[in-house]
Amino acid sequence: RKEAVNVGDFSSSAFYSDAEGMRSGLVVPISKYGQPVGVLRLFSRKRNYFDSLIQDLIQLLVSQTGVTLANIWEYSNAARRTSLLTDQAQALNHLLHTRKQIEADTSLEEAIGILAEAIGEISQFEVVMIFKYDRQYKMLKPAALKGYSPEDEQVVSEIFHPWENVLQLTRPEFQRSRSYYVSHEHTAEHFSLVPDHLDFDYTVPLDSDDSWIPGSQLLLPIYDGQNNPLGMVAVDVPRDGLAPSDVRLEMLELFAAEVGLVMERSAKVAELKEQIELVETKIMQAEAQAQASQHMPHLEVLLQKDLE
Repeated sequence: RKEAVNVGDFSSSAFYSDAEGMRSGLVVPISKYGQPVGVLRLFSRKRNYFDSLIQDLIQLLVSQTGVTLANIWEYSNAARRTSLLTDQAQALNHLLHTRKQIEADTSLEEAIGILAEAIGEISQFEVVMIFKYDRQYKMLKPAALKGYSPEDEQVVSEIFHPWENVLQLTRPEFQRSRSYYVSHEHTAEHFSLVPDHLDFDYTVPLDSDDSWIPGSQLLLPIYDGQNNPLGMVAVDVPRDGLAPSDVRLEMLELFAAEVGLVMERSAKVAELKEQIELVETKIMQAEAQAQASQHMPHLEVLLQKDLE
């Protein structure tokens, strides 16, 4: 209802009051641009307390309250948009800085290690795992690990994951944007890229519906232009104890795409090197054959002299 409701006496009215000892009440809707956004409830121990004069005064105050709320919400939305733009700008700057660290002669292992550190810094996740896809064995192999003790890192680096098992974690019901958020109960049904026997110090915020429950995992698959798997980025242990927001997810996907570019570029360079080596081998074989053919006439002359 958009109009105010005045109850002169609850004892003789169909309306019910949960305020003990109150005889009369007034309910006034609070509107924002004509749309209800709240309700003001007033009670009195006296019967028929809210006369027309009081109602007019309350309506005036409520109209000002609606304007104030509208201004607060607009300011809050503007501040949120500004914060999002700031976070996005910082992520882009961090990405550009990271790119400068990866030079043409930087090895793939070193480049992935640099990106793992950058992902941990920009995304606020303590544990970052970057896997490389092995086409021959169709498995994910750890390529960079961040957030583990040296002993645990040694163990985790030797654990390979069959791609067919990983696909169980990329089902549509887990998808968020281009990533997959697998909550702890679903991880228990399948398996985890983060070994469950390791203990991490999780921050658990109070009274938050977006808390990150230990055992959950956020996965970012990486594919090439032909949709062939290149690898995977997995993160765990958020510093604020919260599940990823849309902004944080966007940052992660930005850096995961950079990991994919590095992997794809490395694969193309390796393929070109193989082709160059193959061409060089063929050239050497052709030169050897040419030199051998040049010596053939001399051999024929020598053989002729021996026969004479």
